[in-house]
Amino acid sequence: MTRVFTITIVVCWSMYWAVTLIFISPNNYISLSLSDENETFQTFFFQRWNFFAPPPTYDDRLYYTFSYKTDTSKIQTFEVIERLNQKNAEKSVLNWETDILDYILSNSMSSLAESVNEINEIRQYEKQDAQTISDTLYVRLKDELISTSPQFITLKNYAKSVAHSNGLTISEYDIIITLSRRPLPKFYQRYDNTSPKEEIFYSSSRLQL
Repeated sequence: MTRVFTITIVVCWSMYWAVTLIFISPNNYISLSLSDENETFQTFFFQRWNFFAPPPTYDDRLYYTFSYKTDTSKIQTFEVIERLNQKNAEKSVLNWETDILDYILSNSMSSLAESVNEINEIRQYEKQDAQTISDTLYVRLKDELISTSPQFITLKNYAKSVAHSNGLTISEYDIIITLSRRPLPKFYQRYDNTSPKEEIFYSSSRLQL
């Protein structure tokens, strides 16, 4: 039994690294033909390859805003990443459920952040090259591209869980998903009580589930 378990672990580990090497290698026939599978793989096994990178300078924040369909003045907003971190901190042993959930949400956010940066860079290049589209059309195309990605769909589906845990009937609400970053105070600012200003790097249009 132990031998079978060991072999299974070795096979899974080998397959993971084989797939990882395919997807991080320069563009080739295999990686390009598996682009859809790559997006799914990146959602659950995203790697930023920053083992020796400097410590992070910000905390990610993920907000779900629920707006009542028949009365748009009724709005409730919930931030989920900080709450997950608190749950993990409260446990004396590893909380697998919240740890895996935090992993999936954080990876989805990281992947979306990179996509937003790439789109913004293309936008800047177009402006410099005088081949630009209107700002309105650009925002619409950007929203369509982001909102159809597997990573965003993962965050969108999680809205059901957020609504349920807060006693909301999801069918009665439109939702807006907002991704932001809160700068971490520098060492010399550790006694400064001023709250750092968050930077929103993506906010969706109104969505329905």
